[in-house]
Amino acid sequence: MHIHREKGRLTAIRQRLAGLGIEAAALRLAYVLKYNPDWRSQPRKPRGNPDGGQWTNGGGVQVAVVQTLLPVIARGAPIAARLYETGKRVAPFLRRMPHRWDPNDGFLKDGHFDSETGRIGSPSSRRSDHEIMRFKDEKELRKHLGPAGRNHHWHHIVEKRLARDGVFPPEVIHSTDNIISLPDKVHYCINAEMGSFYKETGLRTRFVVSRWTFAQQFNYGLDLIAECYAKNGYVPNGDPYTGYERR
Repeated sequence: MHIHREKGRLTAIRQRLAGLGIEAAALRLAYVLKYNPDWRSQPRKPRGNPDGGQWTNGGGVQVAVVQTLLPVIARGAPIAARLYETGKRVAPFLRRMPHRWDPNDGFLKDGHFDSETGRIGSPSSRRSDHEIMRFKDEKELRKHLGPAGRNHHWHHIVEKRLARDGVFPPEVIHSTDNIISLPDKVHYCINAEMGSFYKETGLRTRFVVSRWTFAQQFNYGLDLIAECYAKNGYVPNGDPYTGYERR
């Protein structure tokens, strides 16, 4: 048993070192591209040299890393660009309230998302005005959707901790179906309500609600958003980008 643990630790260390090596190579590549945009015409070291064939800047600095990493970056660029463009188009609509979750609706499966990115799918019944996007975690979500907007926060309608705790798949929680951009005061109001005691149970609301089905939690979250909008002086305005405005 002890030997297996040691092997596991050694494997983890090796993987970490490999990852650091890739990060270092990427940093060198970024440096080269920034300060030497004409790298394609860069002279190479002559044959017979131990480093023969590798590119040089004439002063001995090797840039062979470009040869290795550039094809990888080129392959990933169209996918990254598509995620960026889709996220940029979708994000403004996420200020609007989605439609309620039908109890008969199930979660979308991998086959509903494109094979290229694995992140973009057809519009859902919650948000029929744009593609659905899903992410493996909140960091990836923020990367592709960008900021929630001035004085706004990204809010998970069904709480994000349920992905961390394994109650629901991360791609369901970190999905544009379950995300809404809220004014900061509305977001604070919801957090306070979820932390308050639920009726006469003596339990915090979030711990009571987390026992319900996803559909029940989602629809309760929509009701809570509307309640907090009203408490903070907002009314629906029908605008496809803002959704609510102050009275």
